[in-house]
Formats: sequence, C-alpha cells, structure tokens
Amino acid sequence: MALLADEDIQARLVQRSGWSHDNGALVKKFELEDFMAVVNLVNAVAPAAEAADHHPDMFINYRRITFTLSTHSEGGVTEKDFALLDEIEQLARV
Repeated sequence: MALLADEDIQARLVQRSGWSHDNGALVKKFELEDFMAVVNLVNAVAPAAEAADHHPDMFINYRRITFTLSTHSEGGVTEKDFALLDEIEQLARV
C-alpha cells in the first residue's frame, strides 16, 4: 500500500474535524463523558481494527483517549489509516 502525499493527507483532514497529521501519523484526542465511555470506545474499535489487520495506538487518560494511526510497514499514512479513522469516527458517535 502506497504512502499518501502530505498535500493529499491535509486535503482529506479538512473534512475530518479534530484530526491532525503529526510525525507521519493521524492523531485525534477524544474527550468522553467518563472512563467507562472511553473503555467502551476502545472495545468497539478493537474488533474493527483486528478485522482490518490495522491496529492503532491508543492512549487512555481517564476521560480522554488519543488515537494515533500510521501504517508502520509503510512508514507513514496510507489509505488504511483513513479507512480506520472513518470507522473510529462512526463508532465514537454511537
């Protein structure tokens, strides 16, 4: 899978609120109502990530979770990252 150009990444992020491109990865911090809501989001994202064989970094800090998406085998951002980003956004709205 090919790496996406920085210009393409930035153009796509304009349509996706709160996400940034930082050090070759897509990053967003979500703040939810409580710790269990964060755990529930992790539990919802995990099967989707496993099915896609694409696993995000997830950092939990009480009511906040930061997702970092990068295709490690390619050394940066690919289509796989945007597909998982969209899945995370959908799951976070539930």
